[in-house]
Amino acid sequence: MRQIFFRLGEVILEVVGSPETAREGPSRLWGITYVVADIDATASFFGDRTAPVKDAVQPGRRITTLRHRDLGMSVPTAVISPPILMS
Repeated sequence: MRQIFFRLGEVILEVVGSPETAREGPSRLWGITYVVADIDATASFFGDRTAPVKDAVQPGRRITTLRHRDLGMSVPTAVISPPILMS
């Protein structure tokens, strides 16, 4: 897997792809993640249309995925807690 990160102001764009030769056809958007101030409140708002909140890969952050098709969305979607800023 190859990952590249682009910082666009407060937005971080993460591009992930295979180091192997690309498949036939155009590239596509695999998913999108939104940072939310209160992940528990967000998960509560969406109710059973989210997976259980769990620890994210980044230390101190938590994440959940939305059941995007149940919400009429075509793109896999996650929400994540804000990063912990080091001083």
